[in-house]
Amino acid sequence: MSLQQICDLNAALDAVEGDRELLRRMVDVFVVQAPELLEEIRDAGARGDASTLERAAHKLRGSLCNFAAAESHDAALRLEELGRSGQVDGVAEVQAALEKAMAELQDALIEFSKGQARRILIADDEDATRLKLEALLSRQGYEVVVAKDGVEAWAILQREDAPTLAILDWMMPGLDGVEVCRNVRAAGNRPYTYIVMLTVRDETQDLVKGMDAGADDYLGKPFDVDELRVRLRAGERILRLQEELRLQATHDDLTGVLNRGTILEILQREAALVARKRVPVSIILADLDEFKLVNDTHGHAVGDAVLREASKRLGGRIRPYDSLGRYGGEEFLIVLPGCGAESALQVAERVRSCVADGPVSTRVGDVHLTVSLGVAAMERGVILNVDGLMHAADEALYRAKRSGRNRVEGPPKR
Repeated sequence: MSLQQICDLNAALDAVEGDRELLRRMVDVFVVQAPELLEEIRDAGARGDASTLERAAHKLRGSLCNFAAAESHDAALRLEELGRSGQVDGVAEVQAALEKAMAELQDALIEFSKGQARRILIADDEDATRLKLEALLSRQGYEVVVAKDGVEAWAILQREDAPTLAILDWMMPGLDGVEVCRNVRAAGNRPYTYIVMLTVRDETQDLVKGMDAGADDYLGKPFDVDELRVRLRAGERILRLQEELRLQATHDDLTGVLNRGTILEILQREAALVARKRVPVSIILADLDEFKLVNDTHGHAVGDAVLREASKRLGGRIRPYDSLGRYGGEEFLIVLPGCGAESALQVAERVRSCVADGPVSTRVGDVHLTVSLGVAAMERGVILNVDGLMHAADEALYRAKRSGRNRVEGPPKR
């Protein structure tokens, strides 16, 4: 499950006025204290201590409010109410739901805490202003990248790891801020770069010129520190919304993995490299075994929980640069760049073992899960197009199903 599905970091950041470093410190404290509160809740439930259960659940719920973690918060609230009413005999099921939600939340928050601070570019040829901005923004938790003129700024913004926030001085040698801004917009940078123009000019026609060039906002010189913070907070909010929209367009709502259109785009891109760079690509087509029976027996809510856990397990045994997408229903597609057939079979076996390693815990009890996988490879002289590759993987998947399920099948032996 993605971080966006587990907690609302946009709301959490807004609550601390966009101070990412403060939120990161709050996360670090929470991931230390939360396990202690969970242990207290477990002990209280086991001893039938309603008063302690109510107090510990209430304290945990208060902490969860900081991260807008709805699922964990709701489970803690139910435990608090049970403790208040003295009905401690019914806590086991709610406690299991809380622990599952908390495990996902803590994993996600730890990843956030490890993540890089928002990178911001400062481009100004005036040393004093540049140093002042760098010091202020570093204290606010930004990773600051510095350019001393427009040419250097434009070079930085063309990099693959270009900052998504930029403060550009209007008047700079080489290229001025307006020219840099025009270049960025003409290049169609993805992800979006939010640009604040820094200028002593305050005539309406100058401001219109900057905005027409593609600037998102402007800041007058000498700048006010509070105004700088407010304008950057607005930029952060827009960039987060942009990222949310991108995720919605490219990811599956239920599982958080890539959607069908995006995973097929990635496959097309990797397939184009086979002939051009002589680099192989393999795919794994995975289908959850007897998944219809899960839905028919336990209902679609449990089926959705199983799909989410299955996608997590499928992604747990692939490389960081491999791609996992939901191909449709209970089918998933894994793209393995630079991977030949033999290596892909080994990856598929690791994935199969991971999926089958233990039941999925749900609100109706444990659900046992296995997966069948079909492997196909596109190498020079073998399968020349994506349609042929998908057909070969589908045939291999069919053989795996026909041979008893919970197994891996690859290309036919030659």
